[in-house]
Amino acid sequence: MLEETPAWTFTSKRPLTRWFEHVHLLHDRVVGYWFCLDRSSGTRLWERRLRLAEIAGIEDGIIVANERYYVCDISAPRRGCCGISLETGKLLWTPHGSSIWGRLLSLFHSEAPLYVLNGRCYCLSGRVFDIRTGRSVERVPKEEVQPPEEPESDTDILGRSRDPSDPVKLRVGDGLWLSHKSPSEPVAETEDEFPAWVWEFRLFLTDDEGRVKWQFDLKNTGYEICYCPYVDKCRYSAPYLYLVACEKRTTTMQRKIEVYNPTQFHLLTLDLATGCIAQDIQVTRNPVDVCRFEDIDENGVLVSESDRILHYFEKS
Repeated sequence: MLEETPAWTFTSKRPLTRWFEHVHLLHDRVVGYWFCLDRSSGTRLWERRLRLAEIAGIEDGIIVANERYYVCDISAPRRGCCGISLETGKLLWTPHGSSIWGRLLSLFHSEAPLYVLNGRCYCLSGRVFDIRTGRSVERVPKEEVQPPEEPESDTDILGRSRDPSDPVKLRVGDGLWLSHKSPSEPVAETEDEFPAWVWEFRLFLTDDEGRVKWQFDLKNTGYEICYCPYVDKCRYSAPYLYLVACEKRTTTMQRKIEVYNPTQFHLLTLDLATGCIAQDIQVTRNPVDVCRFEDIDENGVLVSESDRILHYFEKS
């Protein structure tokens, strides 16, 4: 369960994220684009104007990030590799230095960071940098630059249960399975045959024999979900499933295109033991267009609204 009132709320003058990234919950910090907050109080520790687009990794107090360039208003592949201090937000290094010549050189010979591991930054080119100094320590064959495999999250597994051709189930207990697909519904073979469980937010808890213990249908709550990426709207954290849902939306015509009007968003806690909503927290105080999960861990949940406001809810 969550505390009903946010532990803190933070408002940014600029967008919280870029390129579909998320704000990150760390042990004692919250990191966004480009700002850092004290996690316990939401106090702004620093905020910078940086022309960087993505975080490749955070390790040993260093944020390794990259930049994207535009060509004719089209995003070019990621490039640029920089080290930023987690404590101050100051630029610590670039592969070619911070001088004018180094910056010019980086436009033509830039490295694109792929991942950070054990104090090293591995780039697409095969070059490896020390994240503390930005110095090149070795070059490996490109085919050896492979991010370490991370186990698929429970949220991602549950999201794949919406796959109409190959739905899976998430194990949530001894002999208990959670899925968006009803055991009695067939698997779709073509897009024209996609059943309702693909588009609607329904959940089924079943046992090993496929017997339904309970079923949940979001439309019965009076709420709905705006489908952006699945993890933006639904997060599993045993023994609960957290949902960002909105009140029923209305539409208007703008330039002959039907668009949704702003609405109120709620953070719902679904108790997997009963299949019932155990908690309903209204996140927004004014109608907005967007509200989504940014991050979640064992201590709290971070949600954003309108890409400008963060709300941090602690778990009780």
